[in-house]
Amino acid sequence: MATKQITTWAEFKTALTETITENTTYEIMNDIDVSDEVLTGSINIVSNSRLKIINGNDHKINGLTHYSNFGVFNRAQLDVKIVFNNLHFSNFMLQTGYLFNFSTQVPSSDYYTTFNNCYFSGLVNRLFSAANSSHSTYTNFNRCSFNVQTNMLLYAPRGCRFSNCYIVINPMEGTKSCILWGRGSGYYPNMNNCYVTGALYISYNTTDYIVGGTFWNIDSCYHNVFNVEIHITNYSASTTYYWTGGSPPDDRAELYNSEKIFDNAENRVTMGVRNNFYGLTDAQLKSKTAINQNAPHFPLWG
Repeated sequence: MATKQITTWAEFKTALTETITENTTYEIMNDIDVSDEVLTGSINIVSNSRLKIINGNDHKINGLTHYSNFGVFNRAQLDVKIVFNNLHFSNFMLQTGYLFNFSTQVPSSDYYTTFNNCYFSGLVNRLFSAANSSHSTYTNFNRCSFNVQTNMLLYAPRGCRFSNCYIVINPMEGTKSCILWGRGSGYYPNMNNCYVTGALYISYNTTDYIVGGTFWNIDSCYHNVFNVEIHITNYSASTTYYWTGGSPPDDRAELYNSEKIFDNAENRVTMGVRNNFYGLTDAQLKSKTAINQNAPHFPLWG
């Protein structure tokens, strides 16, 4: 495997766009600041079925900025294999665009985009977006942290997997459509052992539940904590509201903060019951004893 070093923004772009003939590791040697440049077009990621490994070494790509409707990093080929390790995407300002975009269908899980121990912070219309809701992305987030102000964290995330992630999500100013998942069918998003906080503004109808919707495959999501404010902007007293469209299996459980569900007048809303989906108070979520007593299928360590 070849190894190359990256010290500048130009070298980082080259690493993503160059054609390689063997698996290649790129070592980022220092923080890279791009805050004095307004981007004018996408950076198209290629790998030609070889593996690119970008080792961030806890350095930052800081200040990515544009004011247009495009993705900074675009997966434009079918046969991309790329892994980002320990890289921080910080202070981005992409209020009408995306950080990562998938403009082509990914043919199988052999071709993937993976983020390990990465950090994302800033303001963005959509953090990750696919050009079509039927596109599978095969994108993996392992032990990643997100602190974003956004309209949408993901759009059409078929094949997306979140494991052991910490997510802080809040709506962009003036918007009420901040949601966790976009639509899709098959290859549902998978989320396990994650913690979600922040605020979501939901316009609810009979096919859209609080998290997910009819496409949410609850069998693929388990052992998560949703300590997040939910504001139902079109609340109706005659409607029973549910967190998801189904119940987890008996060996899995989900937790949510029952004191943080509000109607459009900021009154608390009581959710309908889903088996193994437990609404706990704020105090109970902070108590190991209370979780063990009230959510028997939720695992605790330590």
